[in-house]
Amino acid sequence: MVKHDAGLRVGYWRSVSHFQNAFANEGFIDELAAAAKADPVAYRMSLIGKSPRFQNVLKLASEKAGWSSQAPAGRSRGVALMEGYDTYMAMVAEISMKDGEPVVGRLLNRDTFTVQLIDEQERLVSLVKADLREYGLVRRTGMPSYQGKLTNEEVADLLAYLLTLKGM
Repeated sequence: MVKHDAGLRVGYWRSVSHFQNAFANEGFIDELAAAAKADPVAYRMSLIGKSPRFQNVLKLASEKAGWSSQAPAGRSRGVALMEGYDTYMAMVAEISMKDGEPVVGRLLNRDTFTVQLIDEQERLVSLVKADLREYGLVRRTGMPSYQGKLTNEEVADLLAYLLTLKGM
């Protein structure tokens, strides 16, 4: 077992490990899609062929977000998919820059009025949504690169294992 102190105490959160596992899995799926030079939504659809619930939520989210059209200039899009307690979820985030520079950090909390991040210098950043023109999630993984460390066969084995976790 590998233990890693994330710097956050999560014992009081519901679904304690669901969001971290989804973040890690989806970040890795994005890296695989990029390595395959595939669209992230199409790549995910190719992996979930035997799961109509996953297909439906991903299709609905991507359609509602206008995924098939090019993101406007200065904006980028990302996608994530997960299941928790038999609830299937998909999210598409679209981001844009403020004065050419994004506010970058790990999402700590968001509610109706605020967004809280831990920035790259490990400082707490609290933003009032009413003060933001818009906000979203940056498509970037905090995981180290697997490139050059795993063979194609090992990546296929890992992907096959991930697909067995929820019977996808």
